Amino acid sequence: GASGATYKDGTYSGESKVLDAGVDGDGFAQVSITVSGGKITDVVFQAFQADGTPKDESYGKGTVSYALAQRVVGEVDDYAAALVEAQSPDDVDVITGATYLHDQFVEAANNALAEAKA
Repeated sequence: GASGATYKDGTYSGESKVLDAGVDGDGFAQVSITVSGGKITDVVFQAFQADGTPKDESYGKGTVSYALAQRVVGEVDDYAAALVEAQSPDDVDVITGATYLHDQFVEAANNALAEAKA
């Protein structure tokens, strides 16, 4: 991993490309990463549906997959916490059943951190 990586202090934002393939993981990720003392100290991860609707408390409401949809909302927080722990997006492990979300998160986080490494 890139455990030796240090980043420039600041707050950086990144976005993944939109997945619109008619699958459960459709959508995109936006990530805001705060770096302090060369380390990632805070990560805000917001997942969106392909049309830009946030995946929040109402995501999946009234559908058979509501429970699954709401699991994604929790996994968003898990991934954010995992990045603070791992300090590198590529070292964040996939949560079973949340592969698309993982890929979007890693892509958005790497886009954000590209600026921090510059």
